[in-house]
Amino acid sequence: MGSGFELQRFAWTIDAGPSFSDIEQAKLDAKLRTERAATYELSLPSGCHRVGVHAEYRGNGSGVFAYLKEYRFATKSAHAFDAVEGGSLTIVGYEQGGPETPLEQRPALRFTEQRP
Repeated sequence: MGSGFELQRFAWTIDAGPSFSDIEQAKLDAKLRTERAATYELSLPSGCHRVGVHAEYRGNGSGVFAYLKEYRFATKSAHAFDAVEGGSLTIVGYEQGGPETPLEQRPALRFTEQRP
């Protein structure tokens, strides 16, 4: 994401089950505090999976753009894939579009599968 957005929450579900565990949440919270980046890598058991992701951002601005801090943005997406042993799925939050794209349409999620 560009500097105009600050990640506030990044949550996911796997195979329509409950959200990630408290331990995973604590790890993610620590990552958010240090990196403020929406990138997370999951290693899953072999087989078919569906991952749902929800990311929330707050606008980030200063000076004449300080009003952006009052804005909140959310994006969600899902990805179905066949996991293989030794592989992983990387989830990245990014800013899509260009200068003419409305702010509320810029937050997006990308899924990248890594195979051994």
